[in-house]
Amino acid sequence: MKGSQSTGHICTCERAGSTFDILPSCRPRPVASQRAHVTGNPWGMVDRKTRISLRFDFGETVRLGPGKVQLLELIAELGSISAAGRAMDMSYRRAWLLVDSLNQAFVKPVVATRPGGKADQRAEVTPFGQQIVRRFRAMEAAAQDVVAEELRVLEDAVRHDAEVRWMRDPRDRND
Repeated sequence: MKGSQSTGHICTCERAGSTFDILPSCRPRPVASQRAHVTGNPWGMVDRKTRISLRFDFGETVRLGPGKVQLLELIAELGSISAAGRAMDMSYRRAWLLVDSLNQAFVKPVVATRPGGKADQRAEVTPFGQQIVRRFRAMEAAAQDVVAEELRVLEDAVRHDAEVRWMRDPRDRND
């Protein structure tokens, strides 16, 4: 990663004279099943690496989850809201609105922007934002540890040949 170095499962990001550790994104990337020839569906094999997803709803309007945290991690790495948005396949406006919602929600700014400089080097995650990322990823890891035993029981109960079934839209009349 540009401006960062990998140390096991944690990535150390160095930007603007500050260093902090970020965990890799929890967002899964689809991988075709090795048993696609058996199921006939490249995504049909049950992924035996079950993931949990953590999201916090602070009241009715403020939410913090893996997507916003990943956006913060990418801003820290790339130095740009626009580049971070592109890396997540979202528009600059959507990325900016998410950053703005975080800055408005917390008592301190999470991302600071500045005019001038290189076009893709105008944003940085503040020390408070870095703390949010660290705490979220720590809670995510702790939650995984807490549910690990019970999750294994559920994983063992999942059929190995289970296929993903896509629900048909009931409004679609093309029977």
